[in-house]
Amino acid sequence: MQPKRLLLPILAVILICFSAVTLVAADEASPLKLAVEVSSPTAISKEPVTVQAGDALEVSVTVTGNPGITTVQFDLVYDPDVLSVKTDTIKNGDVFAEESVAFKTAEGKITFMRIVTAEDSDNGTVFTVKFDVKKAPV
Repeated sequence: MQPKRLLLPILAVILICFSAVTLVAADEASPLKLAVEVSSPTAISKEPVTVQAGDALEVSVTVTGNPGITTVQFDLVYDPDVLSVKTDTIKNGDVFAEESVAFKTAEGKITFMRIVTAEDSDNGTVFTVKFDVKKAPV
């Protein structure tokens, strides 16, 4: 068994990179916030979690302050040397209708896309995905 290591802040292993974000909002007053929450076998946290090789992580992306999104695209970027994505576990959350979203996966990146004309101002989970920890991060 490998010794447990501290998973660096989510930015070290899992980042949300806004590669192309277009927001069409009904109300520009409230700030839109996307957050990443990681669930490990021992913790649910927006802070660093402790993991070891063989653990499974569930990652949720949530939105608050949603002013009424019609079109949005962003990437969830991860280190493929440390994590492997279980593509069959990428699930749409409760914010956007399933028929209005698409996911594209590539090595080290999951792209979330929503391109419709109807506004959706719900807050909640955008999507969830499960990862296997290949090795403890350095």
